[in-house]
Amino acid sequence: MSTDRPPALFVCFDDRDVHLVHTLLRSLARNWPDHPRVLVNFAGPDPEALGEILEHPRVVLLEPLDEQPFQELGTTDFFPARVYTRLHLWTERFDAWGNILYLDADMVVRAPLQELMDRDEFFVVADPSETGRIFRDITDPRAQQLLSEDGLPAFDQPGDMVNSGLFLIPPRYRRREHFDALLAMGHRYADFVAYPDQALLSMWCFQQGIQPSPRLEYNFQTWMITSPHWMPVSRIKVFHGSGPDKLGSEAWWHIVRSASTILRLTSEYRELWGDTVPRGPRG
Repeated sequence: MSTDRPPALFVCFDDRDVHLVHTLLRSLARNWPDHPRVLVNFAGPDPEALGEILEHPRVVLLEPLDEQPFQELGTTDFFPARVYTRLHLWTERFDAWGNILYLDADMVVRAPLQELMDRDEFFVVADPSETGRIFRDITDPRAQQLLSEDGLPAFDQPGDMVNSGLFLIPPRYRRREHFDALLAMGHRYADFVAYPDQALLSMWCFQQGIQPSPRLEYNFQTWMITSPHWMPVSRIKVFHGSGPDKLGSEAWWHIVRSASTILRLTSEYRELWGDTVPRGPRG
């Protein structure tokens, strides 16, 4: 990493995910005690909801990032404007920092991630889901026309889409032109994409010639537990409670109870949660 600026982690969330960020910070303190500063963008109405998060010695609370530029990017209840605030990482606002590692709030870090922080290139993990696709209907002739005009592929194969829950962005990409390009692409494809945040990042990576990494240990998602992508717990560096299967949810507990091989992993989460997340149904 060729910069004298300090590296940082970045997380953005609102009131609904405060308990998840508690878990994320506890995992960092336990498994990567000398981790970089954590830049926190809190989009909730009451900063007092952050509680002990503000007492964490490595947390830096930012002035809330502007969500207005993202209001027309296909926002829904599941994809509110807050989802897009990570795109501000592509601007000069973060020039004081070196490499920045973005982490979704619903992640648990299980090992030091210095290998990522030391990289000179952008890093993001490919999403190998058989069902996760960028476009709702790739046969839509309007979408096909836009892709043809932009020289983009259909992104219709497993691994074509990236998972935007974790990525490393070096300083050289933090220029307004990249932010403007992402925003323009968001408006252009808003009517066609199924996963807007991941769609934008996938298309941007393709345009930049960035190859998504196959290293799922850096973004091991909940659904992978019962899939052919399962790997030994000891290899998982970052666990991602992606989709509706959030840590502590009914869906999560249904999955973990049916997969005896992750009992150790489940035990770790119980310890990290403390009293911030329900322990799930008994039995």
